[in-house]
Amino acid sequence: MSKPTEVAEPEKHMGFYCEIEPNATITQAKLGVEIDPEQAQARDMAMEKLTWAYWNGTHWNSVDSTLSEDNILEAETDHFSVWSVIEETEPAVPEEPPEEPPEEPSGPNYLLYGAAALVILSLAAYLLYARRS
Repeated sequence: MSKPTEVAEPEKHMGFYCEIEPNATITQAKLGVEIDPEQAQARDMAMEKLTWAYWNGTHWNSVDSTLSEDNILEAETDHFSVWSVIEETEPAVPEEPPEEPPEEPSGPNYLLYGAAALVILSLAAYLLYARRS
């Protein structure tokens, strides 16, 4: 099948699309296709990175797939839509902002303690002086 018009073309794919529609009540299905290593190489695709993927309406979602010794790429699915075999790319790693050092707990604030002691001593001296007069 050729690429449906409402589906974006994956970056690297094996050149085919299949639209799977069940004709019975099916809850699980196994997808399988024989991959020609020469065709994959001609498309500059690594066999070990091939995976089944489905179009979710906005982008391609790859699914867990296994490639047998006989070059059969298989995957299991519980839904049906447009499928293709693509080369899975490494997801873009978001750049993390540099980690800020943790704030160190501040030690005792001796200036605050000194000011409080000065206020208390001044108040005590005032009261003592006022009492004597």
